[in-house]
Amino acid sequence: MVITFFAGLSAGSVAAVVADRLVGDAQARMQWPPWTEHVPAAAWWRRRSGGTPATAYPGREIVVQVGTGALFVLVTGIVGVSWVLPAYWWFLTVTVALTLTDFDHKLIPNRILFPALAVAVPLLVVGSLADAEADRLLDAGLGAAVYFAFLFVVALAARGGFGFGDVKLALLLGLFLGYGRWAHVVIGAVGGFLIAAVLSVALLITGVKGRKDQIPFGPSMVAASYLAIALGDQIATAYLA
Repeated sequence: MVITFFAGLSAGSVAAVVADRLVGDAQARMQWPPWTEHVPAAAWWRRRSGGTPATAYPGREIVVQVGTGALFVLVTGIVGVSWVLPAYWWFLTVTVALTLTDFDHKLIPNRILFPALAVAVPLLVVGSLADAEADRLLDAGLGAAVYFAFLFVVALAARGGFGFGDVKLALLLGLFLGYGRWAHVVIGAVGGFLIAAVLSVALLITGVKGRKDQIPFGPSMVAASYLAIALGDQIATAYLA
């Protein structure tokens, strides 16, 4: 598990760099408050981080690395040492990067999401075949399609009030939720809205966000997916009991 944790540390560092570099330097520079040019400590941090916003907050890079390391250990304990495990490690790395971009820019970049899908699918296929669990691939594909279709309908009904990046993110999340169990897809989809609602209320009460401020939905989708993968079976059993 120690090796797994350090692998997660490295993956978290990569995720932060990818989130920084692939969004676009011009947009990234816009995220820096003007006062950071005149405060020595803040100016030093800007130079150290290469002018990109994901490391604009002191200590966040370390939190991302340690958090990703903990996620690697957690998913290894859930999935077990198997051929499909690298697919889940890839899933965690990519979703951490997408969470950062959504927090910083309200954006799920295609140039992160689509390559992520292009790698995730073969990793799942090869891993499931090697683990003699090829029957789970159909559920994975259906999970991606159903989650995508559900959010697509929500986006149409919202008439511009719901980002299509979140709809596309459902393809990646649904793929891994469906590979686990159909109940995981339901928990991930419903949980995303519940977590977003609680988060929105908390931010409004604390004054961090105003009523007209946009709150990214992608991080709530990712958090609900993590919860479904980790505790989906227990939640489903408790609900149906």
